Amino acid sequence: MDTNYLVINSTQNKLIKYFNKLKDVAFSKKEKKFLIEGEHLIALASGFLDYIITKKEYNFSYKDIKTIYVSDEILEKLSSGKSKARI
Repeated sequence: MDTNYLVINSTQNKLIKYFNKLKDVAFSKKEKKFLIEGEHLIALASGFLDYIITKKEYNFSYKDIKTIYVSDEILEKLSSGKSKARI
């Protein structure tokens, strides 16, 4: 069984709150981290990723990158709103 994933169901989760704060440019620069959306960007940045955040039904997994499965509500909270990316 693959243990390189988490399932998070709450918008109040510490990691989700942290990821949401990364939408702020100043915080993102300070942390030297940022959010990207879309499968094509995941492929391009695969050597630089800490996490992949997606819904369980999409079942994305990349070697050596922890996958976090979340609800629609959490995915919308973290999304820039400019796209309907699944990941």
